[in-house]
Amino acid sequence: MQPFFSKTGIAALREWCRQRPLFALDYDGTLTALASDPRETLLAVNIQTLVRRLRHYVPVAVLSGRHRPELATLLAGVEVDFMIGNHGLDWGDPTHPELQRVQGLVNGWLEQLQVSPLPTVAPSGWSRRWSGGRVDLPGVWVEDKQYTLTLHYRNAADPDQALAVINAALPNLQPAPQISGGKRVVNLFPDAETNKGSALVRLMAEQSFGRAIFFGDDDTDEDVFRLEHPAILGVRVGYSPASHARFYLRRQQDMSKALAYSLACLRRASANGWMQQSG
Repeated sequence: MQPFFSKTGIAALREWCRQRPLFALDYDGTLTALASDPRETLLAVNIQTLVRRLRHYVPVAVLSGRHRPELATLLAGVEVDFMIGNHGLDWGDPTHPELQRVQGLVNGWLEQLQVSPLPTVAPSGWSRRWSGGRVDLPGVWVEDKQYTLTLHYRNAADPDQALAVINAALPNLQPAPQISGGKRVVNLFPDAETNKGSALVRLMAEQSFGRAIFFGDDDTDEDVFRLEHPAILGVRVGYSPASHARFYLRRQQDMSKALAYSLACLRRASANGWMQQSG
C-alpha cells in the first residue's frame, strides 16, 4: 500500500478521473468519523458540499453496512446516484425473495442471541442472557439491521473481554452465520457471496461503468480491495499492513482533502474532454 497523497497516488487518481469513473464511498469511518453512538455520525458540511460537487461530473454511490433506510436518513439532503446497504445485500427492494429469506435467518439469530446463556466465565456485571437486543453490561449491544446483525462493543468497559464473550456465544447460532470483524464490532451475514466487493462489481456491470474509485476503512471494505480488480482504484482510510488496497489515507480527516483533489482532477478532465473508458 502506498500513500494516496504521493506522486504515484495522484497519478493514478488523474488516470481514473480522465475516464469519468464511478465514485463509490463507504459511510462510517470514511465519509464520517466513527462515533460512540452510531446515530451521531452525520456528514460534515464540507463533505456534503464536496459530494454534491462530485455529482456534477461523475456518478456517486454509497456502499455501507448500515440498514439502508437508516443510511437514507443520514444522507438526507445529499443526493447520491446509488445507495446500497447491509454490506451489499440491500439495493432498495424489500420484496425481493432473497431479502425475505435472509431476514428470516437474521430474526432467528436475534432470537437465539436474546435467549442463549452467556458462558459461566462471563465477567461480573454481564447478564446471563441477551435482553432486548442488549447485554446488561453497558456499552455492548446488538444492532438489528433486518438483513444482517452487528454486535457493538466499542463502549464496553473492557472491550477485549467483551469480544471474547461475544465470540464464545456465536458458535451456537444456527444456521451458522458468516462472521466478519471490524472496529470494535462483529458483523453477522447470511452468506459470504454477497459483500461490498460483489455489489460494486455488479453495479459497474449493470450500469456499464468502466472504472470505479472506492474509499473504505474497515474489514468489510477489504472485500473490495481483495478483488484487486484492474478497473477499481482502492483507497483505504487508515493504514493497515494487511490491506489489499492500492493506496491509503493516513486518517479519516484526510477524506475532505482526497475528495477536493478528486474534484480538481475531474474538473480538469471534463474541461479537456473525457477519455473513452476501457477495462
